[in-house]
Amino acid sequence: MVWHIARKDIHLLMQDRRALVVLLVFPMIFITIIGLTTGKMLGWQNKNQMLTVAYSDQVDYDSIETIYDDDERDAQAQHQARNIVSKIVNSFQKREGVRLIPEDDPEAIERLSKGLKNDADEKAAMVIVFGPNFYTKMMDVETSVFLGVDSATPAEQLARMDITLTSDAENSSRHSLIEQFVWDIVRAETAGYAICERGGVISGQLPCDELKAELNEPLIERLPPEELEPVDSDSSRIYDEIVPGFTVMFVFFLVNIMARSFLDERELGTLRRLRLAPVSPIQVLLGKTLPFFLLSIIQTLLLFMFGRLLFNMSWGPQPLLILPILLTTSLSATALGLMIATLVRSDSQVSAYATAFVILLASLSGCFLPRDWLSPEMQIVSLFTPHGWALIAYDNILTQATANQALVAQCCGVLVLYAVAFFSVGIWKFRQFQ
Repeated sequence: MVWHIARKDIHLLMQDRRALVVLLVFPMIFITIIGLTTGKMLGWQNKNQMLTVAYSDQVDYDSIETIYDDDERDAQAQHQARNIVSKIVNSFQKREGVRLIPEDDPEAIERLSKGLKNDADEKAAMVIVFGPNFYTKMMDVETSVFLGVDSATPAEQLARMDITLTSDAENSSRHSLIEQFVWDIVRAETAGYAICERGGVISGQLPCDELKAELNEPLIERLPPEELEPVDSDSSRIYDEIVPGFTVMFVFFLVNIMARSFLDERELGTLRRLRLAPVSPIQVLLGKTLPFFLLSIIQTLLLFMFGRLLFNMSWGPQPLLILPILLTTSLSATALGLMIATLVRSDSQVSAYATAFVILLASLSGCFLPRDWLSPEMQIVSLFTPHGWALIAYDNILTQATANQALVAQCCGVLVLYAVAFFSVGIWKFRQFQ
């Protein structure tokens, strides 16, 4: 009897174009748009995902002299000045998502500062120029500047060291943020040298003896700009989180479709006739839920294949572990859909309450952003949603070198508990329906 009810509903569901579009077509269009906007679809490069900053080293190293009339000390100061600039450049290069590209041509620097491309067909968000007197002025800066107790702006602080920043949007918030970012790096790399020159020590900085030891070592080499290569499975890790996040969100969108399906059958009197037939409520609800459960599985498989094709998304070292979390997530979603379907009484309630509820759960659980971007408090809150447990399992399967099978089993178990709880409420409410 369960299969007869399910077969009838499958037939009706296949004729419901609105449901098929919402559950199958729209999610694929949505994820395709993500690929187009982020620029990593089909392995495309995307320079927009890198903060590219050009720099020009115009420091007059040959003119650097110490207060002592000593050629050896002058050479050491010049050596140290080159190391400081190299450390600043390397600090940028080591930051994930940041590229610092060298540029010495004055005309190219002018073009880059106006948002135009240089001869290498590259654009930069900002241009950093280390002026001729950078080293001398840096050594003259007061200690309070490095300790962060000075009230000057980042641009003013950098200007004191003969460092200038230019861009095509100098009054924008983007420019201000990059100014602060640059100043934080410059201060971190220069503070130790300036303070040690005065005979002091700063907590957290390299010991002065180590800085002095650099004078007897070869010059620090500058790291080359990070190469932008076509996206591979390692560089698209973020999509191993984004695609499952939106997949889980869309799986629970079938709550609305199920609720409207129940409302239609309630208005037609089909549910009342089924209640009068020699069929238990559990059989009726299983038959009504099974088609949506199967549709949810198809939906998830399609979205994961789309993620693979568009983003080269990894399926993890053990792809078969995706299946249990896929099944239990779909089970939890359809059980929630059943519960909502037995609670609402009108189409307007579905639009007003069910839709808002689904979006609320998705936002609390971390479907919109990678879950590890959430605050610790919100990560705890997400555990009160089935979405959160599904995302934990997917993250473990897709992004870890070795999947934690015990954790996957725990997440699947919690999702089954959610499904049992939702289904139990649905049966209780359905028994009250006349």
